[in-house]
Amino acid sequence: MTRLFEKFTAVQTKVKDLQVGSLCRYRAMQRHLDIFFSTKPADTVDEASAVPFAEYLRKRVVERTAKDYLTLVKSCWNWAEQTLGQNPWASF
Repeated sequence: MTRLFEKFTAVQTKVKDLQVGSLCRYRAMQRHLDIFFSTKPADTVDEASAVPFAEYLRKRVVERTAKDYLTLVKSCWNWAEQTLGQNPWASF
């Protein structure tokens, strides 16, 4: 999961010319993914693991930040959708 988000961040940085504030948000999200999913491959992430991750985020950051982070993960999944299949983040 973390490798996918790294690739997504790299592409978004080039395509959207992300500024410092946005990059900080992406990096913070990356750290949470690293902690929670460690070495779990993205194609094994399903709704059963997405829900506990959302709960994990909500315990560590304010609700607005959790929503922003979950939107980033959802966007990442949409970006890689053809190789991953159904988006477990769609309901977030």
